[in-house]
Amino acid sequence: MKELRFIATWWLLAATFFGLSAQVTEAELRARLREATDERVHLEVLLELGQTIVANKTEEAQRLFEEALTAAQRQKDHLSIAKSYSGLGAVHSLQQQQAEALQYLHTGLRYARRTKDAEIEARILTQISRSQRFISQLDSAIFYSEVALQLQEKANIRTQVSNNYFEMGVAYDMKGELDAALEHFLQALEAAEQSDNQAQIALVINSLGIVNRSAGNYEQALSYYLRAKDLYMKLDNRRNLGNVLHNIGDLYLQQQDFANGLDFTLQGKAIREEIGDNYGLGYTYQNLAYIYFTEKEDFATAFRYDSLAYEVRQKIGDRGGMSHSRTDMAWAALKLGRTRAANAYATEALQIAQELGARTARRNAYRALAQIAVQERRFETAFDWQRQYYELKDSLFNEDKNKVVHELQVQYETAKKEQQISENQILIEKRTLQRNGFIIVAVLSGLLAISIFLSLRSRLRYHQRLQAQRIRELEQAQKIVALDAMVQGQEEERRRVAKDLHDGLGGLLSSIKHHFRAVSEQNEALGALPVYQKTNAMLDEAHEEVRRIAHDMMPDALAKLGLIAAIEDLADSYQLSMQVSVQHFDCEKYFDKVLEVNLFRIVQELLQNIAKHARATQVFIQLSQFDHTLTLTVEDNGVGFDYAQASESGLGLKNIASRVAWLGGSMNIETAPGKGVLTIIQTPL
Repeated sequence: MKELRFIATWWLLAATFFGLSAQVTEAELRARLREATDERVHLEVLLELGQTIVANKTEEAQRLFEEALTAAQRQKDHLSIAKSYSGLGAVHSLQQQQAEALQYLHTGLRYARRTKDAEIEARILTQISRSQRFISQLDSAIFYSEVALQLQEKANIRTQVSNNYFEMGVAYDMKGELDAALEHFLQALEAAEQSDNQAQIALVINSLGIVNRSAGNYEQALSYYLRAKDLYMKLDNRRNLGNVLHNIGDLYLQQQDFANGLDFTLQGKAIREEIGDNYGLGYTYQNLAYIYFTEKEDFATAFRYDSLAYEVRQKIGDRGGMSHSRTDMAWAALKLGRTRAANAYATEALQIAQELGARTARRNAYRALAQIAVQERRFETAFDWQRQYYELKDSLFNEDKNKVVHELQVQYETAKKEQQISENQILIEKRTLQRNGFIIVAVLSGLLAISIFLSLRSRLRYHQRLQAQRIRELEQAQKIVALDAMVQGQEEERRRVAKDLHDGLGGLLSSIKHHFRAVSEQNEALGALPVYQKTNAMLDEAHEEVRRIAHDMMPDALAKLGLIAAIEDLADSYQLSMQVSVQHFDCEKYFDKVLEVNLFRIVQELLQNIAKHARATQVFIQLSQFDHTLTLTVEDNGVGFDYAQASESGLGLKNIASRVAWLGGSMNIETAPGKGVLTIIQTPL
């Protein structure tokens, strides 16, 4: 239950996050939409209305954004196209379709960069960060928020700063880094107070309550929650008021204060039912079922609330929540003596958990199925379910496991004993003491044997894992040595060939050119011949080509001016075939020479691939330095490719991956046919 509450808390905050900036009421916008006759005004109102209702009326908002996108494309309004894609990304993110959301958002980001509008670009970067967080790509989420913050600071945009600090705070909290989460939430609060954004202030204060609760600071958490509740009441924000009331109730339940927990949970329930908040109602009904099951032992009421939770989760397609609700229904049905129904509910919960790959939900279903089998006196089946339950736990030697295994073993031996009693009652009566002693010894011996077996198996697996890890480390070390030698050898060979071309062949061509000109001076008639003039021009071209090749193999700008200048010089050489723009944030002028050479080669390889295969018209290169990490981003608007197929056969990608591995960095490529390519490379400094 704890894990589900944690996930639900941040998801419910996200569901209300998208509409925080709305300042005009929905009714006013609908009136303006009906009255709008000018196409441009109609487009602007479509986008504003979609943004206002996206959190509460997602399907209608999707239709509005699709209509706006069509109109914006017809008017060739790139800024409105970017805003439309941003809205569609928000819709799919709220519908928990993060892959589709990211496709819309990256497309919107490309249009935003064409407009040079830093505000919409930063907003979409923040949305990408949020979607990355929803799929647990937490480091990527933090990276996109940092890039958005850098862009906002450069353009002096203060309206969205709080949002990005908020996103990073949530990501750090989900990573379990509570100190970093608290620091970023306090920065988000400061930025929100500077802009006097009351809705954002309330959201961040509620989040500070969540982090303090995770840290065990319950009094501080309650103080933040109550402040958020007062702010939401003043703002008349019913959805978020319902969320914070739920959080207060959850806090009391965590401290086993069932009276206050029930009171605040019921207050949140009334609001969520009033506004039709199905996301929130699933968790409200779940907590009410927990109270009636655990504290009141009113299993019929607990089962009713579990059923309501399952129904609302089924409506919104929350399959993880459905599995959890079915497991709770199984426990309540078991307490009510409905073992057949309990078995059906637990079996369905297990099936959903297996389809989702949800280990916690699967473990909980195993436990319920084991207890149901015990109730039905199917002790061998119960023992098997319980064994699978414990295999999913981190430790095999805890008191709960030993207790339950002992109980099942005793019950199993007792069942065999009862069968023998029914067959030969007289014989058992005479040997009661002897057989009881035998049973006790057998059970204790069996448990001891099981404990010894599990201990030996655990140690064997540990040593096997340790040996495998050592082998992998040795193999990795060998690969690094080989890569080191290969990369250094390649660069030395490039320098040698570049020097030979420039000093040797280049000098020879210059000498030939000089002698050729001397011949023409001695014989003016020869200089007038077309063949002489053509040969002279070919000598010039050959000399220039040698210089170009030598420069590509070891550019002067890299040695003299550093990495950024070399990349800008390289970008200029492609301007005739496509528009290549270069940005950099907080980067030093010079880096380690090995790092500079390898990153330059990576950019060179990427641009060559784009020029040959992508059919792109625009390429965006960005370098950003944060703490001790340098991030290189290369994005194009070309035709994209199938990454799985290209990574197997593409020599260029393998060369790039080898260089990144040698630098100790990481590489992430996002692409699909027709969707362009986004390459993100991070290397330590």
